[in-house]
Amino acid sequence: MRDLKPILKTIKVRLMAPALLALQIAVTFTILVNAFFMIEQKEAIISKPSGVDEANIFRVLSNQPFPKEEYEARLDETIESIRNIPGVNAVSMLNTVPLAGYGTYDEVTRTPEGRRETWTATFLGSTNAYQTLGLELVAGQGFTKQDEITVSFEAQSHPSDILVTRAFAEKLYPDNWEEALGKTVYLAMIPHQIKGILAEMNGPWGTWFAAKISVLKPVRDANEVLPLVIRAEPGQIDVVMERVKEYLLKTPRRQITYLDKFVDIKAKNYQKESAALNTLWIVLLGLTFVTALGIFGQSRFAIMKRRKQIGVRRALGASQWHVLRYFLTENAIVTTIGILFGCVFAIVLNQYTVSHFEFSLIPAGYFAFGAAFCMVLGQVGVLVPALQASRLSPAIATRTV
Repeated sequence: MRDLKPILKTIKVRLMAPALLALQIAVTFTILVNAFFMIEQKEAIISKPSGVDEANIFRVLSNQPFPKEEYEARLDETIESIRNIPGVNAVSMLNTVPLAGYGTYDEVTRTPEGRRETWTATFLGSTNAYQTLGLELVAGQGFTKQDEITVSFEAQSHPSDILVTRAFAEKLYPDNWEEALGKTVYLAMIPHQIKGILAEMNGPWGTWFAAKISVLKPVRDANEVLPLVIRAEPGQIDVVMERVKEYLLKTPRRQITYLDKFVDIKAKNYQKESAALNTLWIVLLGLTFVTALGIFGQSRFAIMKRRKQIGVRRALGASQWHVLRYFLTENAIVTTIGILFGCVFAIVLNQYTVSHFEFSLIPAGYFAFGAAFCMVLGQVGVLVPALQASRLSPAIATRTV
């Protein structure tokens, strides 16, 4: 502590250099805290579970090259044939899959023409679609064959029973989500009864504000387009995809629009978030390097200008450790000032992003992390110049000035 007074006096006399260093640390702290918080949020979005058996699911979009009157019968025939392919665990017709990037959505109300409660993604599929996807039923019952209806563009109708996600139920009944079971809700003003509640099922859009609020209807669309979702036995997805492709292409004039794994669908859906995440990491690494280099350069320059002072202290009996401690303490004081200003800047920047981009408030833990990181960075940056200064002999230090 006896070094504190001369250090503060030195900072006051040489104010410009410490002020610039503190400003650099403040800017680094501001960007670091906000960027790291954004990285955490984006990683949480990308890594959050979709609810489906991701490793073993794939989809295939094909066509039915048959007369219209044969669509329904041919649909049953195709599904049954694929189900019998070795390695296939389950197969269902499903209009889209979670995170596919396209699908349908509906307005949800509790009464006809009532106030909108939320929006929901709506999936249409076979009665066993939730089992094919590997979804977990946490309350109520699943569909039976009697619940299923088959529709076409010429004859649209709606089922009475639906399955909803737990996020859907919590939105309507936040105090006790299980109260939603058996209740009637209106999707696009059409009444439906909640028969079962699924643990989780991501909607077609990963970053949609209602991404976890989904509805599954037991509806098969018997038309020319044939969207299927298939679940393979563990470890056999590549083989099963080839077998399904081979079977489908045996039918003349059959075409396959796409055939892809769910893991690839998910990666494509979060492509922008992944690119932004990588960019943020590059910015953070670059910023850290530049800041460390700046601290090193400024510290070395400042220490070189004070060789006489160092030589005098050494001649008066200061040990190498005393000199080293002096410059580390001086840097810690400047870094602390920079961190304090950085906290103010970071809060202002966070408030701006919260009000303009719907970001969340940064938890206090991120400020503690940023402060610790900047302090370590500052000490590392000044360590080499301080060590060099501590090794100067009094004679050389005073002679070279």
